[in-house]
Amino acid sequence: MVAQNNAIFNGGSKDGYDKGCYTQASNLNTTLSQGGNGDGHSKDCYTQTTNLNMTMSAGGSGDGHSKDCYTQTSNLNMTMSAGGSGDGHSKDCYTQTSNLNMTMSAGGSGDGHSKDCYTQASNLNTIFSGGVGGDGQLNGCANEPLGCFLAINLGNDTTFCDGQTLTLNAGVFPGGATYEWQDSSSAQTFLVDTTGIYYVFVTDTAGCTGIDSIVITVNPMPTVDLGNDTAFCAGNNIILNAGNTGATYLWQNTATPPFQNQTLTVNTTGIYFVTASFGTCSDTDSITVTVNPIVTTNLPDSIICQGDSALIFGVYQTVAGTYRDTVLASTGCDSILVQQLIVNPTYNQNLGTVSICNGDSALILGNYETVAGVYSDTLTSINGCDSIVTQTLNVNPSHLFNLGNDTAFCAGSSITLDAGAGAGSYQWMNGIGFPYNQQTYTVNATGTYYVVATLGACTTSDTINVTVNPIVTTNLTNETVCQGDSALIFGTYQTIAGTYYDTLTASTNCDSILVKQLIVNPAYNQNLGTVSICAGDSALIFGNYETIAGVYYDSTTTVNGCDSITEQTLAVLTNTSVSLGNDTAICQGQSVVLNAGAGGSTYQWMGGIGFPYNQQTFTVNTTGSYYVEVTTGTCYATDTINVTINPNQSTNLVDSIVCQGDSALIFGTYQSIAGIYYDTLTTYLSCDSILVQQLIVNPTYNQNLGTVSICAGDSVLIFGNYQTIPGTYIDTLQSINGCDSIISQT
Repeated sequence: MVAQNNAIFNGGSKDGYDKGCYTQASNLNTTLSQGGNGDGHSKDCYTQTTNLNMTMSAGGSGDGHSKDCYTQTSNLNMTMSAGGSGDGHSKDCYTQTSNLNMTMSAGGSGDGHSKDCYTQASNLNTIFSGGVGGDGQLNGCANEPLGCFLAINLGNDTTFCDGQTLTLNAGVFPGGATYEWQDSSSAQTFLVDTTGIYYVFVTDTAGCTGIDSIVITVNPMPTVDLGNDTAFCAGNNIILNAGNTGATYLWQNTATPPFQNQTLTVNTTGIYFVTASFGTCSDTDSITVTVNPIVTTNLPDSIICQGDSALIFGVYQTVAGTYRDTVLASTGCDSILVQQLIVNPTYNQNLGTVSICNGDSALILGNYETVAGVYSDTLTSINGCDSIVTQTLNVNPSHLFNLGNDTAFCAGSSITLDAGAGAGSYQWMNGIGFPYNQQTYTVNATGTYYVVATLGACTTSDTINVTVNPIVTTNLTNETVCQGDSALIFGTYQTIAGTYYDTLTASTNCDSILVKQLIVNPAYNQNLGTVSICAGDSALIFGNYETIAGVYYDSTTTVNGCDSITEQTLAVLTNTSVSLGNDTAICQGQSVVLNAGAGGSTYQWMGGIGFPYNQQTFTVNTTGSYYVEVTTGTCYATDTINVTINPNQSTNLVDSIVCQGDSALIFGTYQSIAGIYYDTLTTYLSCDSILVQQLIVNPTYNQNLGTVSICAGDSVLIFGNYQTIPGTYIDTLQSINGCDSIISQT
């Protein structure tokens, strides 16, 4: 095998699998190729030359599959090709030359299918070709040039329901054709309404033939009848039957038992439906089932008084209880009537004795009574029956007294309250023991006072409100003066701090005391001490920023409004100065030394601790803001400088691409070798700028597709043209990289 590209390939085989030889030259991108086989698979040899993009090709085989030889030359893009076979499939030989883009081609076959030989030359774009058959179908030999096979398509195997039909169409062919169906009918179409395998053999006027078959399945159409809507009484049930034994069932759209059975037992009201199916053929029916209840009706209770009777369901009853009667309802189901008899008793009731005290009254049988005696009344009970009620009234003697009118007096006085003599006991304010159990009670505080006096079983009470008016003390607003001044208090000028009083008579005729306090605030002289600053600084003293050493004074008013003299001393200390210079910039890889100047006691760069942050100088090689603090005595000075590190730039230019043998101008020089080239410039910041450019050199291709062999008088398609003269043909193409690619074929 030569010039094979991307093939998965099996050569000639021995009996049982492969035997003999298999020769293939210049086959490109074959996926699977099996050579001539021995008995059982294929035998002898299989020769294939210049086949491009074949998917699968099976050679001649022995009995059982194919036999003898299979020769194919210059076949392009074949999907599947089966050679001549022996008895049972195909036999003898199968020769095919110059076939382009065939999808499937079956050769001559032996008894049972086809037999003898099958020769095809120059067939282009054939979809399906069937050879002549042997005994049982086709026999003889077919020599068919130039693609003489008809493409017949009856469609995919299909299924439909009983009562439907399907028209099969073998197609129309230019110049006309003859048709032979499985029942020997000869129309172009065939009407199908029963299950079976249907096929047609077509021959056009040019003698070209084609055959196709289709399997039709006709499923029976079920008929479902659940009967008329029905009703029955509660406690019974009905069995619904969908019929159509052997079908599949779906009740209520529920795909779980028992809703997949032929029958369904129902004992509740509802609409029930079922679908019975044979394959894709189905029928549906529904039925409304009504379950009528057994109705129990509770009639209104019948109520009588003890000794009376009531007519219940046609009978006079005198005994309390529940009575029932059963009748037939309009639905044909039982209807039970229920009625209860209530027998209410009659009453004679003595409500007993009510005792009141002399002067009180009691509500007896609807009237307020004050005279002792027995009272009677005849009533109708809540159940409508007679009821005689009696009640006795008893009047007891009581102790009468009066605590007098409400009264008031001034704080420090008292009043004695008297509940009168003659009672058996006294109780003031619900208190226990002395003085709450005395006839009299002394009061010296505001309040409501009451007493209960008991005589026998009767009690009497009285209440009095006592008001004790206070001696009012009024605190007037404090009087405030500065030391050395005076204030008029209750008609007299006072200079000494203290509390002063005056007594008046209030509207209650009680004393009213006025109170006023005199506050004498002092004056102040204050020394705030010394403030120290560094030279060049200032200090806020008495509202002004001062820079000159000295003593400063201020006369203010205290928080109490009195004069206050304040003094403060300002001391100015010597200081040093520091300058790091102007902001600066350097290139990447360089550094700058910052100098804070000599004369400082201590140095601190960037707030750091220890070396190198405590030195007079500080070396910088990165971009940033740098600051230093220089201390002299207790004073310090600071300065800041911004340092910028400008980078050395590197710029990747667009790749330069040339074909092998060409050159490209890179940084002023023509280059022809692939690689990376550099050039160094200076940026506007005076730093390095490096330019980078890659040169890619794409190759050119020279490819020999090998040799194609044809028979005298034939032609072969080479580089888009059909050629008949031997020789080497050359075509120049452009590769995917845009470079020349030269292809040759002999």
